[in-house]
Amino acid sequence: MSLGYDLASGDLFDQELLRAVQAFQGDRGLPLRDAIDEVTWRVLEETSWQLGDRLLYVSRPFLRGDDVVVLQQSLSLLGFDPGRVDGIFGPLTEQALREFQANVGLEASGTLTMSSLRELERLAPRDSSRRMVSEVRQRVDLIREATTRLVGIGGSSPLLSSLVDALGSAELSVVALSGSDDEQADQANGHKVGLALFITERPELDRVRVYFYESFRFHSLHGSQMASAVGVAIEADVAGMALPVLRQTTMTALAISHPTLSSIDQKALIDAVLGSLSILFNS
Repeated sequence: MSLGYDLASGDLFDQELLRAVQAFQGDRGLPLRDAIDEVTWRVLEETSWQLGDRLLYVSRPFLRGDDVVVLQQSLSLLGFDPGRVDGIFGPLTEQALREFQANVGLEASGTLTMSSLRELERLAPRDSSRRMVSEVRQRVDLIREATTRLVGIGGSSPLLSSLVDALGSAELSVVALSGSDDEQADQANGHKVGLALFITERPELDRVRVYFYESFRFHSLHGSQMASAVGVAIEADVAGMALPVLRQTTMTALAISHPTLSSIDQKALIDAVLGSLSILFNS
């Protein structure tokens, strides 16, 4: 495979190919599947783009790909803020590119042209220890998220109504999110919630799993802290993932999957989630 996974030539989906697919899924923060599902295929397509292969600009739907990841990382290392390094060319990335273009004397079009790419390559920092603005901005985002005190709740779980009540008792406002993963993420972004929680019951699981956003170039600082707090409280599995609903939300977000729970375990999970909120709302 061109992505560097060791494979013999052939056209059969055998165990060797399955291991390579699952290695790719693991590297990209995707759920491990026994096949190439729609999300995996979409991410595989994104890896085919290298910076300079195409014009990059804000479109509908947003352009996605590894070329966008490299652009965001390059801008961020130069001090221009594209938001999270998530491989999605949205308004923040466009604004960062406009600011870069203006600073180097190019037309501030917000479109990655060859002249803009040449300037990015010319000015690329040589210091490998240099921090990205995207990492630093998370601490600034914490102020906005903490003062918003608005939580988006989505998913499909019998715990949702009890969690909404518990959040209300904690003097937090709640926005209900519904529809597909893409729609719920769009609603959370549209309402500018400070935190998004997606909770789903999956009876086949043997324990609670808590996910925060992590890609191969970026991870959510506060999401990982909150997920760890929940994991410690109830001995849940915790992992960084690039699930669509986490990747497409612009605020701190958690996705929690749980088996069928007793009333005692339901309360323990809700209490654990409430306890983790202090990382955001008491900051």
